[in-house]
Amino acid sequence: NKHGQVAGRCLALVPVMDMVNHGAELEHGVFYDDETDTVKVACTIDTKVGEEVRMYYGDRTNQELLVHSGFLAN
Repeated sequence: NKHGQVAGRCLALVPVMDMVNHGAELEHGVFYDDETDTVKVACTIDTKVGEEVRMYYGDRTNQELLVHSGFLAN
């Protein structure tokens, strides 16, 4: 927030974010801004307009990805 305080980590269901494809590296962060009551995505790499942004689902085996996220990486 504007005072530099961090509320902590939370889990949330964010519409449309479940459609983001998995990437092997962290390419962006997702943050909740309590001042504007919005979810924001900040890219950690240079991204051009129209370029796909992928989400790092974590260091998981294909079995874990299938159980937790419903897909296989390879």
